[in-house]
Amino acid sequence: MRNNTQHSARRFERFRRFQTSKFCLFCVFCLFLKSSLAASTYFVDSNGSDSNVGGKQSPWRTLQFAADKVEAGDTVIVRAGEYRGFSMHNKSGTATKRIIFKAQPGAIINQAGRLGDGINLEYSSFITIDGFQLVGNGIPFDYRTRPNGTRAGIRVVGDGRSDTGRFSTGVHILNNQIDLFGVWGIFTGFSGGLVIDNNQTMRSRQQHGIYVSNSADGPVIRNNLVCGNAASGIQLNADYATGNKALTRVDGLITQAVIEDNIIYDNGKGFEFTDSSIANARAGGAAINLDGVQNSVIKNNLLYRNYGSGLAIFGQDGKEPSRYNVFANNTIVMANKGRYAIQLSKGASHNILGNNILIHKGSRSGAMQVEDGALEGLKSNYNGLHGVLKLGSFKRFNTLTEWQRATALDTKSKQISFTNIDKLFEDIDKDNYQLSQDSVLHSSGTPNFRLSKNNDIATSTAIGAMFSAIGNHKTECGL
Repeated sequence: MRNNTQHSARRFERFRRFQTSKFCLFCVFCLFLKSSLAASTYFVDSNGSDSNVGGKQSPWRTLQFAADKVEAGDTVIVRAGEYRGFSMHNKSGTATKRIIFKAQPGAIINQAGRLGDGINLEYSSFITIDGFQLVGNGIPFDYRTRPNGTRAGIRVVGDGRSDTGRFSTGVHILNNQIDLFGVWGIFTGFSGGLVIDNNQTMRSRQQHGIYVSNSADGPVIRNNLVCGNAASGIQLNADYATGNKALTRVDGLITQAVIEDNIIYDNGKGFEFTDSSIANARAGGAAINLDGVQNSVIKNNLLYRNYGSGLAIFGQDGKEPSRYNVFANNTIVMANKGRYAIQLSKGASHNILGNNILIHKGSRSGAMQVEDGALEGLKSNYNGLHGVLKLGSFKRFNTLTEWQRATALDTKSKQISFTNIDKLFEDIDKDNYQLSQDSVLHSSGTPNFRLSKNNDIATSTAIGAMFSAIGNHKTECGL
């Protein structure tokens, strides 16, 4: 009897374990099913209604309603039409389940949100904004005096000021056209792992086309057209003073940035407003302005007809100056009244310059200025140079030979004569800066500075920027 009882108990225990394992498998399956079903595709249409379910046949009307409803993994398809902008606060995707806003051709945001931004992402991560036209009114936003003004076309900010230290992470801004916003085209702060790719940022009335601010590592700024902005085309400023220094990530530096394949022109003219209550934008921002940027690569960019500097590399608001960066294969042709094609100042030491074309036809400035503190550890060679070369505040050299003797730099660089400038490129009068077939610069560089993954570029000895859009890009600024 005892053996039968023990045998029955064992059978019951095996049965219980089997049922338990089936139940656990069922729970796992339900969780997987729920996770799969959670990723949805919604639609927004200017003729839709927010009382709809957001489906293909029953789209929502407003972007804000969609932004309030989406969860990690969801995609929002925005059809052609005119829309008011939207904001997202404390809502994020994940690295594998991004929240995506994908605009179809003709989807236009021409009414800014409450604080003047077209799209405003605060304390939000792993979000993609893709394909919108955003059109401002050219009036800088002020909450009290100009509530109908505009601030940024796209704004992305994390929290580097309070004790939370909740940075924005992994936001992708892709294929957008942004024109006539009152302050910036794209503005970010305390936002790491940014990708800003293939956008047009145009005619920002007070400041910059693209502004990456505060401690924020790893931004990729690639394939953008940046033109007609009052101050800088692209500015990276680590701005240590505005963050909570008790936070580990607030280090006052931007590191591991990649700025490549951008076309940047007609920036830095400033802007005068007809409304006397608005402070005019001062002229002089660099095409690419770098403050507190380290261990980064700036390569293969075309900068022309800018009215501040071409590349300004310095330290002011960052915890430390811009150091240990590589500047390779950039073509920089300055406006006659512009500043130097490259300026290194305020302790910006240990940088590498190579395979760049630096041209300044005017007499006011020149090809390069290196302040004494920036000379330390500087490596510069295989560049094509036209214009004055300046060391410190007062020493000006009119020839490359004089510069070489004074600095021991640019021993393999080439001086470009005034009469040869037009012959270097396919058609400089039409802003086509592809090297001409017989340009002397085809064999003036070294492949050691080539950082592109493209094999044809990696083995080339030509200097200056090399990508197809150089010879075929939009030359009239604005939508």
